Amino acid sequence: MDTLFECYVPDTRKYAKTMTRFRQFSYPKSKTMLIILSVMLGAFLISSIIMLIFEGSFENLIMAAVFIAFLTILHLVIYRVTVNATIKQMKELSGDNEPEVRYVFTNEKMIMYHSNGGVSDVDLASFKRVYVQKDAIYAESSAKLLYFLPKESFVKGSPEELVKFLSSKGIRVS
Repeated sequence: MDTLFECYVPDTRKYAKTMTRFRQFSYPKSKTMLIILSVMLGAFLISSIIMLIFEGSFENLIMAAVFIAFLTILHLVIYRVTVNATIKQMKELSGDNEPEVRYVFTNEKMIMYHSNGGVSDVDLASFKRVYVQKDAIYAESSAKLLYFLPKESFVKGSPEELVKFLSSKGIRVS
């Protein structure tokens, strides 16, 4: 089993934030929900402005502003809670050590070496899709697990070569 790619990921707060941001804003289902919600809020805001112009009614405009503020605050609270829960989970899984994962890619598997001494692997055939972002690669398995591979953390091979390699294995790249 030759190592083709290797990526060392210290799972710190920065990476928990990046992963949460991806899940909330860039993941296809999240994007769809944000677009639908934005269109609905936009329509509500426009109708409130029209009512203000034609009827002089401020109530709907105030209600729209309060509703938008509430949703924004709710989204920020959910983001913060999710980041903190992710960090807590990572620390629990690593035995309260500073959690770290080393991903090693062979021709057939991705092997994960955890800071608590645990080793696990995933067959590359179980990967469904790879998302390429500006600073990271996210590999999604058929079980909907998302593996976070920061581009700056590669110690063997490059992120671009990994994407080409996974694509050659029939994994969709987005």
